[in-house]
Amino acid sequence: MGLRSKLILTVVVVVAAGFAVAGFLATRYAEGMLLEEVRARGRALLTAMTPPCAIAMANGEFEVVDNYLGQVSETRRARALHLEYVMILDHRGRTYSHADPTRFGREPKEDFYRAAGAMNDSIFRRLKRPGKHALLEVTAPIVSGVRWGTLVAGFSLARQERTLAAARWNTLLAAGALAAASGIVLFLVLTFSVLGPVRKLSVVSEAFAEGHLEKRVSVRGRDELARLGNTFNHMATELQAHTEDLERKVAERAAEIVEKNKELTELNSKLKEAVDQLEKLAITDGLTGLFNHRHFQERLSFEIQRSGRKVHPLSVILIDVDHFKNYNDKNGHPAGDTLLKRLAEMFHEQLRAVDLIARYGGEEFVIMLLDTELRGARVAAEKVRKAVEREKFPHQESQPGGSLTISLGVATYPDHANSPPEVVEAADRALYEAKGGGRNRVVVAKRLGADA
Repeated sequence: MGLRSKLILTVVVVVAAGFAVAGFLATRYAEGMLLEEVRARGRALLTAMTPPCAIAMANGEFEVVDNYLGQVSETRRARALHLEYVMILDHRGRTYSHADPTRFGREPKEDFYRAAGAMNDSIFRRLKRPGKHALLEVTAPIVSGVRWGTLVAGFSLARQERTLAAARWNTLLAAGALAAASGIVLFLVLTFSVLGPVRKLSVVSEAFAEGHLEKRVSVRGRDELARLGNTFNHMATELQAHTEDLERKVAERAAEIVEKNKELTELNSKLKEAVDQLEKLAITDGLTGLFNHRHFQERLSFEIQRSGRKVHPLSVILIDVDHFKNYNDKNGHPAGDTLLKRLAEMFHEQLRAVDLIARYGGEEFVIMLLDTELRGARVAAEKVRKAVEREKFPHQESQPGGSLTISLGVATYPDHANSPPEVVEAADRALYEAKGGGRNRVVVAKRLGADA
């Protein structure tokens, strides 16, 4: 977009915006006046209705109230106000009378009705309805010695909305017409006085920017635009000489930079690979690929701190392979290593992706279940135990009982411990009990404060 277009557009937008804002404010003022008129007339109608309603409600004449509301709805004054409905809420906020009998006895939940029941004066609100014209709800207290209830009437704002829509449309048309006239006048003035010389300077500048450094501005006269053209031509001459010298130096250095960047990229890639490998080795067990003991302890401390702050439970399952030494002695250490790897795979298959599984040492594994209470931890432990019991491991017939099994101890923070070491100790005691009780079972730790 050129300078001329920008200037014209700016003026048109400013003029149109100013007129639109003025029209908007005027429309809002008119809207307020129309609403106040409906409110005042509606409040007057309700005020006139309250005495007979109070008398009928005091005497318990429910049918009289219903008939009276029906008669009022048919009056010329109510039709002039476009009354859509009128209802009475008793002193407890329940519907005492309404044109819709299904709403009798119901308690409207809107804050507006509760506020109306608590006020000793009339209140109102504008209520939007999807697909329909808006309503103005007006209330009035029914008082005769005591507060008997609240009158609520809904008046259609269809006529007011049509009036406001016409006012907005007229404002829009006027703003558009004024903006168009301003644009035409400004276009003629700028075209013949200022924008012609500026256009010439712009064309040469664009050519200069595209690399045509030999281009110069044709200068006529002695005004500000002429001085600007002379300054531009002088700067162009100096820039052309400087650019030619700079291009030569850049060409010499470019080859060196490309080579250095290539070497640096290769070094950065190797360094990143080395760092990633070191980080992985620092937290991973080399045999099973699970997290190691140190990483488990760090994560356990962090998760217990997080659990304490957010009041989330955390469970630990300590696992020991039953008679693993017998398996190793009879089948060899390579077979034992293969078994540990397979167990690691099975634990991943049976548990959630968010659960942390680590090799605790030797044939012991540990599982940390995040946001898991004792019941869920027991279910997870039993699921893992059954999966191992069903699995057909190589050489399992050499084990006592003819199958390979595991024993599991379960502890939950904060049910069984107050700190990371304590929750592991509780799980370890439960594991010891599981192994002493015959192995191939899940034992849950005793709660804090329970008798030993």
